[in-house]
Amino acid sequence: HDWDHLDNKLYGQHNASKNFDNVEYHADVTIGRASVESVAEAEAFVNKVLEYEKWGTVPRPDSDYDRFRSMLFAASTWGPFIRIEQDTANAIPDNNMYKESATHSLLHCDTLPPKAGDQLICYFDDQYYRRLNYRSNAKHGNPGWYYAKCSNDLSPSIVSISLPWFHFECPIPTPWIVVWDDNPDVLHPMYYGLDCLGLDSSITEQESLREKMQQVFPGIDHIERLYTDEADMNPSEVAETWLRHLTPDNLKDALNRGPHFVSLTGHGNWPGCTFFSPTMVYSLTNGPKTFILYADSCLTGKLDHNDCVAEVATNFAHGAAVAYIGNTRFSWIGLGAIYREHFFMRMPLTRHLGEMNDTRLELLAGTTGDERIARLWYCYNTHLFGDPEMPVYRSIAEAKNYYIGNTNTDELHDCRCQWVDRMSSHHKVHFETLQAGLNAGYDGCGFCLRKYNTR
Repeated sequence: HDWDHLDNKLYGQHNASKNFDNVEYHADVTIGRASVESVAEAEAFVNKVLEYEKWGTVPRPDSDYDRFRSMLFAASTWGPFIRIEQDTANAIPDNNMYKESATHSLLHCDTLPPKAGDQLICYFDDQYYRRLNYRSNAKHGNPGWYYAKCSNDLSPSIVSISLPWFHFECPIPTPWIVVWDDNPDVLHPMYYGLDCLGLDSSITEQESLREKMQQVFPGIDHIERLYTDEADMNPSEVAETWLRHLTPDNLKDALNRGPHFVSLTGHGNWPGCTFFSPTMVYSLTNGPKTFILYADSCLTGKLDHNDCVAEVATNFAHGAAVAYIGNTRFSWIGLGAIYREHFFMRMPLTRHLGEMNDTRLELLAGTTGDERIARLWYCYNTHLFGDPEMPVYRSIAEAKNYYIGNTNTDELHDCRCQWVDRMSSHHKVHFETLQAGLNAGYDGCGFCLRKYNTR
């Protein structure tokens, strides 16, 4: 293609009204990347794909198939969320740190509203938290929090107007916050969080996908959720399924349990997103229980940077991902969630990993103007790190080894064969074993059962 279509020496720039070098946005060939730089990385990549594809060909206990019931959702906020952790080294806390005393805690955060939230949440651990009340008159015996004038003057930073008929106060945000409480756990939490009012769209997008996945694939019934902004969820949403606060340790533990699908969202870069990073990948112990990961985040697949997290995750020999779908450049908040959902919602129609990724091309239909430009971006930006021919297991039954006879062609297929998806349902005959299918008179498929093909 002519990547300088406008002859202005700007890579890939084109007018919205013109076709980009007459590109037809239809995938004739599905493409995946094996971004390997050594024989060892190539072996790790190939071995993980083969182990996934051949999962049902070796004797296994039923518990080894539970992984195909599992999906993990993790979301860090698109909007401002600032963690304020304990400072054990300084008498006056550094930025985004706090220092506790017997009666109060002093918090330091140089980022002020509107770039920071004006809700203060106390996270006791990864499951329990409390939203603290703002009170300009907070003190010992009267719990609450307020902005202090400075680190040496802990009186409230406010503007007050008093008239005979009313009294008005307005807080003036400063980098210093004082928390008063008689409960020592409130003064010494895992961390404090400065949050904005309202549920962040990172969670609403993940929850939309989760609900659809559970409706379409009832067999995926082991759901785990790790969210940053779960404090703004209503109680019924919290109670629907397993939920914990998103922390590095919680994410690592969840990935080590070997979920089959992983959906990540939040701001990202080549070193990762939602705490998923090359450092974490190298510490994972999920072994053969590798996962298929979709990251709706910027730049986690920046393949022109040495060892972006997508490459590390698919090349790591001792676990992590067998496939990774991510963006080589920036993503679009909101629009990226549509593409992620479209990817997973294609699974009822195909198990072909490359075709699932190619569904992004379908979302161009009927779009114009800026919307079309943004969607064109995804046609080029979203990449599959993995084998595009890899069959995706949608259920435990598919992960186990069984065979499908085609009454129209009299051919027998391995259940993972790409031709099974293209076969009409009324031509399919199910066999538990290879020999049962051959005994029924079927000839081996020339693609997947070539050894048994006699034609």
